[in-house]
Amino acid sequence: MSRAPILRALALLCLGFAACGESPEPPDPVEESPPSGRALLEALGYLDEFEADSDRPRGVILHQKEAVSPGWNLVSVHRRAHALLFDQQGEVLHAWEGPGDVWGHAELLPNGDLIVPEKTGARFELVCLAWDSSERWRVDVGAHHDVELRPDGKVSTLGFAERQEDSIDSELAFRDEHILLLDRETGKELDRASFYDMFTAAGDEFRHFEDRWVEKWRKDFEWIDLYHANSVEWMHRPELESRSPLYAADHVLVSFRHQACVAIFDWTRKRMVWHWGRGEISGSHDATVLASGNILIFDNGLQRGWSRAVEVDPLSREIVWEYRAPNPEDFWTESRGSSQRLANGNTLLAESDRGHALEVSPDGELVWEYWHPGEDSRVATITRIKRIEPALQRALRERFPELPGTAQDD
Repeated sequence: MSRAPILRALALLCLGFAACGESPEPPDPVEESPPSGRALLEALGYLDEFEADSDRPRGVILHQKEAVSPGWNLVSVHRRAHALLFDQQGEVLHAWEGPGDVWGHAELLPNGDLIVPEKTGARFELVCLAWDSSERWRVDVGAHHDVELRPDGKVSTLGFAERQEDSIDSELAFRDEHILLLDRETGKELDRASFYDMFTAAGDEFRHFEDRWVEKWRKDFEWIDLYHANSVEWMHRPELESRSPLYAADHVLVSFRHQACVAIFDWTRKRMVWHWGRGEISGSHDATVLASGNILIFDNGLQRGWSRAVEVDPLSREIVWEYRAPNPEDFWTESRGSSQRLANGNTLLAESDRGHALEVSPDGELVWEYWHPGEDSRVATITRIKRIEPALQRALRERFPELPGTAQDD
């Protein structure tokens, strides 16, 4: 069965919760490879699909219209390699699908193109799909987790390559990761920088953790998964530059699961200039810079067993806001997870492993809630959810008049 009927059935699920009737794809077999040390890394196992209870909620189950920040929602689905655009009531407006096995975060452009890291077997490629899911370009650059369209129109993603350094391990290679810059029209690589090199250039300002997670990359090969970077965001608020050099346009913010920190890099000098999080966050994802200059981070909380979102002032290095569930253990995802500050001050969160998203007010009130409906009796985990706010929504509506509503609705 092709993926188009699967996605049509999934759209019906969001509306009427009907089953699509396709047998779920089994997850890849997990190779046994115990960690070499830190308890922080013991929960690495990524869930891709899970059995859904018969009474599990599906679709949008809460929508306080006056309190919710307006806009459509884009959700990328990890194992099933597709993305859905849907409105605040859960009605699916559009879907994209790829031939790969796994998708990372999907970036939606004003012309309706979707750029997404896609894993197929042992290939980690960055793919650009048109509105109809036809392929514009595909490049094999080791892309994983995240992609962003920079203010200057270049595409930025995360990549990796095998490397061996005695300072890390005298025998085992490690997965050195990179920031890549690509041409928007063709996907051609323009530049890249190594995290190992940029951290090392900072000297005593940064020390790699001594305990390592050893990953069985192939049946006959092990390496150290040293960084596990999972989000990349370039500084895009020039009004903040007068506050601190940290917000310079050539600086980039990255989240690292396996170094228990988020860090800012100076792209021109190719070195780390700031990092934060050790002793505060555990297994972080999706770091973003807010209009205030503060940094919003999804803190998975591997050692705690519950997740939260935190907002930190990078200059004072203090947490100034956080969201945790009233019963903290009720909000928990070992892998992935996302947080987005919305136009009205609310925060949109993804509890990825359970296919669950929620919007909360600044004081923690739940105002919108969504449960990914899944397929058959299984629910595929979501990578991230992102609110598509009115400017992009209007651009899409103008280009694709078949989308419902009018500009006044935005």
